[in-house]
Amino acid sequence: MRVEKSLVRKILEKLYEDHFPGANYTHTLSKGLGMGEGGVPSLDVEAAVLYLEDKGLVVRTEVGRRITAEGIDKLEGGSLI
Repeated sequence: MRVEKSLVRKILEKLYEDHFPGANYTHTLSKGLGMGEGGVPSLDVEAAVLYLEDKGLVVRTEVGRRITAEGIDKLEGGSLI
């Protein structure tokens, strides 16, 4: 499976604009992005979120995932990938 670059940006934007400084679960992100069915996260969203975690742009918390300061900086002007 390949990580969709456009989805990476959408996830970061969603976490920043709709949820920061809070966190959100992957299934809620999927639903907010119009993906996934019945509360089941889209595999594309899950893959993109794991990629973002590996890059240090998103972290997992007790209540879901949230964007990091580095993620915000990248979103506001740096290259995401």
